[in-house]
Amino acid sequence: MLRPGGRSIHLLPCRYALFAIAARILPFSLAKRVLHVLLPESRGVVEFDVVYDRGHPNALEKAFRSAGFSNVEVECTWDQSAYFHPFFPAFLLVFGYQRVAQALGLKVLASYVVIRAER
Repeated sequence: MLRPGGRSIHLLPCRYALFAIAARILPFSLAKRVLHVLLPESRGVVEFDVVYDRGHPNALEKAFRSAGFSNVEVECTWDQSAYFHPFFPAFLLVFGYQRVAQALGLKVLASYVVIRAER
């Protein structure tokens, strides 16, 4: 809840990021176990079921506007999280994918969005 004139900033993962697709395809308990083995620092951080229902830039902007926010700014990033670092060949493939999606301006394939909005 924000009072009128209040400002909000959110960092949200996107539905079509590679890690989000993997999280939706794999059973969560398996995905979490694999993640904790590959990235032990994720223990205690990544412990919740994920939902990426309307998690893409256009839908998020629309949701904020329909909730009464104004001056909604959406900034995309195509950088994947550290999930792919343990497997260097996969990391290189993901890095290439990110750069192509970014160069083509494919916001729907963004990894994260930063949303700034006012009430």
